[in-house]
Amino acid sequence: MKLILSILIPVVFSSDFLFPEDEQQVFVRASARQSFQELPAEPPAGQRCSGRNFQGRRCCTPENPCGLGEGDCDGPLDGGQNDGHEGCKGELVCGSNNCRKFGKYYHPKDDCCDEPSTLATERPPPVIIAGVPLDPPAGQRCKGRNYEPGRRCCTPENPCNEGEGDCDGALDGGLNDGDKGCKGSLVCGSNNCKKFGAFYHEKDDCCEKSSNTCNTDSGNYANMPCVFPFTYNGVVHNQCIWHEAYNKHDQPWCATEVDGAGEYVNSKWGNCGPGCPTQDNMEVETLDKKELQWSQWSLFGPCSVQCNGGETRRDRKCNGDCRHLSQSQWRSCNLNRCTGGGVAQGQGAWRQMILE
Repeated sequence: MKLILSILIPVVFSSDFLFPEDEQQVFVRASARQSFQELPAEPPAGQRCSGRNFQGRRCCTPENPCGLGEGDCDGPLDGGQNDGHEGCKGELVCGSNNCRKFGKYYHPKDDCCDEPSTLATERPPPVIIAGVPLDPPAGQRCKGRNYEPGRRCCTPENPCNEGEGDCDGALDGGLNDGDKGCKGSLVCGSNNCKKFGAFYHEKDDCCEKSSNTCNTDSGNYANMPCVFPFTYNGVVHNQCIWHEAYNKHDQPWCATEVDGAGEYVNSKWGNCGPGCPTQDNMEVETLDKKELQWSQWSLFGPCSVQCNGGETRRDRKCNGDCRHLSQSQWRSCNLNRCTGGGVAQGQGAWRQMILE
């Protein structure tokens, strides 16, 4: 039996050091952002189906299927009763929340006809939150698209209680019921039903209590109130966002300070705490074969200091044939100035160290 002895040797890398695979990932992300900027902002002339912002949902049907890059189609990943891939021409398949790669004019929830190779061959395991029921409670009228009567069970004519769905809220885009499908002061959430029951589909929207307070719990400025609305890259946001979360600790974030025009002030952000209204995560990250040999990153841990700038770390382990057994990443946090005279040691904004 072999005995493997691992010796840890402290090594300090400069903040601009990148391993070869990291250079490739940075290039992929930069290319993806550049490609998005080059996408059309308006539908091409003559395009029949341009998403729920134009012709509405399910423009692509088995009777009148769509070509590549057209939507919205009603595919199997929507759950419940659906058209499968029959709403797309020939060998094309109906994707899931994939239309934005064809044009900025699409809604983030639009599904477009795409190449068969884009469909994942394996589905991730279902998300089950501890403590939620596995089956619908007895007597619950609206139980999501996996049960009759299916989607949009909650309507203005017959609104739902907290934890019931599916409702058709404003975050679905296009024509919708707003919050009228929910009773009283309840609001229609977005892809939020899983926290009420494991029996729901991941795309079900449920009625929930409105959250009037939203504070950050990590990031550059922790324990600060989020400022809504805030404008980022020309878009006005009334909730926490995932856009460019890869350099925001890979978590939803909000502005903690805006200028006179309501624009986000550079570096003035924090990661949103529990109960904050948050948009759907539509960010797509391309992984190469080397990345697939690694486990998922852990969450970033507590900041090393309370003020004046510290560091937070996350880790992952090798599950395959890697050069190293583990990886760690550091990012800056808590840039707010100390008010009690405490001084935190200056630390780099970003480092990566590999431990053997």
